[in-house]
Amino acid sequence: MGIQSLQQFITAHCPGACVPVDLLKIAHSVGVRRRNQLYYNRLCLVVDGECCLDRLYGGFYSDWVCGGQWNRMVQFISVLIKTIQSNNIELAVIFNGGLEQQRMDEWVNKQQSDRKKVNQVLRHVALKATPPPKVWWIPPVCLRTCLRMALRHLNVTVVSTMDDHHQEVIAFCRENHFHGLIAEDAEYAVFDPPRYFSSEQLKLTYKGSLETKELILDEVARTLNLHPNRFCVFAALLGNYLLTEEDLTPFHHVLCPDQPKDKPIPAETLIKAVVDFVRGLPFVDNLEAVGTQIFGAVGQNKIQKFKQCVQYYLNGTKDGFLHYYPAVQGEKEDRGMETPDLSPVRRPLGRGCTLETSDSKTIQVSQLISLDGGDIINGNLGEIKIPVVIEEEVPRVLPPGALLFRPLRQLVYAIVFNLHHMQFMAKQKKDQEGKEEKVPDVIVKEWTWSKHKQYNSPDLVPAMPLGWAVPTIQRLWFGASPDEKKRRMRAFLTCMRSDSPLMLNTSYVPQHMLVMCCVLRYIMADERPILRKQELDAFLAQAVSPHLMNAQFTQTMQLPIITNRGIELAAMFMQGVECALFANDACGSPIPWLMCCPWLFFDGKLFHQKLLKASGAKNLVDVCDGQIDQVSTVERMRIAVLEGLKPQFARPPLLPMEYLGPNISNYSRSQPPSINIPGPNRGRGRGAPVKPSTDARHMISNGGQLEVAGVVVGSWGPNYGRFPHSRNSSMPRQVGTMAGIRRYGAFTTPKGRGCTYRQVSTAKFCNPGLAVSLISLH
Repeated sequence: MGIQSLQQFITAHCPGACVPVDLLKIAHSVGVRRRNQLYYNRLCLVVDGECCLDRLYGGFYSDWVCGGQWNRMVQFISVLIKTIQSNNIELAVIFNGGLEQQRMDEWVNKQQSDRKKVNQVLRHVALKATPPPKVWWIPPVCLRTCLRMALRHLNVTVVSTMDDHHQEVIAFCRENHFHGLIAEDAEYAVFDPPRYFSSEQLKLTYKGSLETKELILDEVARTLNLHPNRFCVFAALLGNYLLTEEDLTPFHHVLCPDQPKDKPIPAETLIKAVVDFVRGLPFVDNLEAVGTQIFGAVGQNKIQKFKQCVQYYLNGTKDGFLHYYPAVQGEKEDRGMETPDLSPVRRPLGRGCTLETSDSKTIQVSQLISLDGGDIINGNLGEIKIPVVIEEEVPRVLPPGALLFRPLRQLVYAIVFNLHHMQFMAKQKKDQEGKEEKVPDVIVKEWTWSKHKQYNSPDLVPAMPLGWAVPTIQRLWFGASPDEKKRRMRAFLTCMRSDSPLMLNTSYVPQHMLVMCCVLRYIMADERPILRKQELDAFLAQAVSPHLMNAQFTQTMQLPIITNRGIELAAMFMQGVECALFANDACGSPIPWLMCCPWLFFDGKLFHQKLLKASGAKNLVDVCDGQIDQVSTVERMRIAVLEGLKPQFARPPLLPMEYLGPNISNYSRSQPPSINIPGPNRGRGRGAPVKPSTDARHMISNGGQLEVAGVVVGSWGPNYGRFPHSRNSSMPRQVGTMAGIRRYGAFTTPKGRGCTYRQVSTAKFCNPGLAVSLISLH
């Protein structure tokens, strides 16, 4: 609701204002024009990256849930950018790099919505072991960072905003005389950009066109019969972060007296009522008087919010922007309506925007942490927002990623805020003057999700010293001596718990695998057993697979099942990658950014395939498809990851996941039931696949029941699945659910007692020819 309902209303009720267009044809019709003393004949468009995350990823592919298919994303973006650049189009993609404290409530609401999607995804996968529908799509972990890297690699201008994202995007568009804006946010419609294209409708077709819909805002004004100079008042009365819907609820019910007060007013009804009200106002110049008419003389607080809200939208319009444009130091303040100087040397970007370049370390750090009026030297407070990811709401097996990697971030905070230097200066002053000087506490506010807090308040996280004489941030970033380069790498490895000899030995860890191995070592160095041995092997095996770089192969590859544990492991790993990139930037980029690209060492879908193989393989050779060179590489990387550690692997399940399908999607540390497979294939090793008979291949069941101790405790529907082509899996691709098997692999009798090793029950399946014995051990 609120202002965000306006764009959907325009699309549905202003058909003349939504025109299908081909951006490539528009680009060919752009004439020569003057811009910054140069002549251009290109179509220049600003892209709000926050509105285009799904489009830039390549669409709502269901395999995103496996952890992200980064090579396929890069392949899609490469084709898109090549098409754009060869058709005279210039893009500038802008991401939100600021904290936006004023919009925190909006962000929290978005995270709570995503949390509900995550719960639905995990429930769906637990029951069906298939990818979720696209309506539950959320950005995969590390997507924004991967997009920045890919776009910079393709020589696309990438910008990060630092204060107010919407205002800085429209300012960048106007200051640099771009032709238009690609986004999906109703606030931009109120700003009335030169041209406004829908990012949601953006499609790169097989016939070579780049299609979308253009919103003709003048046509919107005609359809609504509302003068454009009243749009800012109209938008303010719909509600946004300044003047909320709660503030406006009494006014809205006055406009719509027929609507029940205990339910939200339908967007269509509300928008029409507000349009009629604004159209009927005798004037809109005196906002104080308009506010008094709406809220009454006693609603002074709401009147002030209303005036601020209207001014916010005015500042984004063409005329309001010229008034609002900040004067540069030394410039005359009385610019009036004079066109500002837009020379690239003085202000090439929007207000507060920063351009991302391959050698700009300061900007890269600001992508993840926003210093709240911060002074790095004095260690003032900072804040960081950590969005929800695919993980259980109440973790029982895997720790929450935000907490797992918090010690890493604490070390990074110490680097960014020069904690060691402050401690050194305090000690030096004490030695020279004999005065005890307290080192200021470096505390960072972390907004993280938890079941109980749900972003109601931040966690106060102190910076932690690295334990050695870390150079100042200035020397880390700009020092050029060989010794300072070594300290950069040492600082990074310290943050990653990976300061071991073999980690920098390229015969054990290739340079493009360093980030991955550091993340895995960080996880293995945790005091809790997190990964199983076969899971560690799966991470390493997919990284050395020749299929990793084959986007076509991974796209067409079919997974027999996916599991919640695999999904959560991939999300946790990518959280670690994002934190590792944060640490690398803070330490002065000791690892070149081209060696940090996640598509060099991870693909979520391929990881899932290797995880399924590892669960049933007899040895590492099977996991690596019989390729001895891959086995050797994996074993050397594993040695480097575990060097000097006393690894504690999580207890493996007794039952291979390919036999259980959707019923065992998340394992606990308690031993799940084992399985006895009758027939000649019994006893062929850990999780060895059972080759189905000819009859079994054509077996189709109308459903079945699970009996424990003679009592039916679960049933499942028809199974029409076909046998997959995976070499280590012989179960059907679609497997029905058995209600008697709980998520963590334990049986429960009707009386509530769990089966013990003394209670051995035979599960009678109705599928003809398939009889197995299940034993539950506690």
